[in-house]
Amino acid sequence: MKTPPLAAPSARGYTASVSEASPSPAAAGPRKAAAEIPPAPVRHWVGDPAGMEALLARLVARTTPWGLDIENTLTGLHHCQVALCQMSDGVEAWLIDPFSVDMGPILTALYAPAKPPVIVHDGSGDFIVLKRLYGVLPSNVIDTLLAAQQIRFPTPNLRDLAGHYLGIRLSKRAQHSNWRARPLSNEQLAYAALDAFVLPPLASKLLAAVKTSKKGEALASATAGLLESVREYETPERHPLAVGFAHHCRDRAARARLDRLLDWRTTAGNRGDVEALMNLSNKILTTIARANPRTLDALRSIARFSPRLIQRHGAAILECCRSGGPGTKTGAGS
Repeated sequence: MKTPPLAAPSARGYTASVSEASPSPAAAGPRKAAAEIPPAPVRHWVGDPAGMEALLARLVARTTPWGLDIENTLTGLHHCQVALCQMSDGVEAWLIDPFSVDMGPILTALYAPAKPPVIVHDGSGDFIVLKRLYGVLPSNVIDTLLAAQQIRFPTPNLRDLAGHYLGIRLSKRAQHSNWRARPLSNEQLAYAALDAFVLPPLASKLLAAVKTSKKGEALASATAGLLESVREYETPERHPLAVGFAHHCRDRAARARLDRLLDWRTTAGNRGDVEALMNLSNKILTTIARANPRTLDALRSIARFSPRLIQRHGAAILECCRSGGPGTKTGAGS
């Protein structure tokens, strides 16, 4: 089911107050007054060819930096799927459904070298995921995390930066929710839109602080390093956990079990099973792979799973532990 187009929301995605924990270093400049809080962005859902064409027209015509953010399926840098992509010019926000439209042309238009910069916050992971899935690379970037680090902002996360410079308190409650769900909740939509919406005005404030602090060259160097790391990234052939496990576990059967368990968890997570991801940590999977439980009671004693988790996933976990289970060797695309 597709999420319907969205006009200006009646519920704002932020609270009109500033976190008491937000820092106020002298180098960061004055805190933005609450009265200056910008209005909530107009949100556009891009989930069909018409919406895609309208967004492409705006990207081709853009003359200002745009913010970019993505929400993933929480299965990690090397294995996740993009479940939502959000862009904003600081006035409007576009929420793009990658399951309904082709993200490639949209990102290519956004990344066009002749256009103003793309603004991200801690963009190394997002850029790598977008490169892995869509084969595109940015060339003109402002990373607000890197900018905040140059002026020694003490807690340079997006929430504290938005609170200090824009007077906006960002809610992060939806961050680890199921982004594959359709329709997305209003809380998810507001969260996603606002994270991109704050980036253009925040970048403007931070770049002014960087200039005042005479850290422009340092920021340029850090940004070049970020882009180089994205260019050099290659998807690993095997899950890093499986590689590390193989170095200190000589039991080939246990290594094969871990491969199957990792494949199963990745598949479940990429289908939107947040419960499996949150409850089946790497430590728990390696413990199961070593112990090789054969019954639900044995599994329950190893990991102390809740009855709900045993009911939902116990049989699949045991199947992964059996030789020739449903999983396969963990590869680059799992």
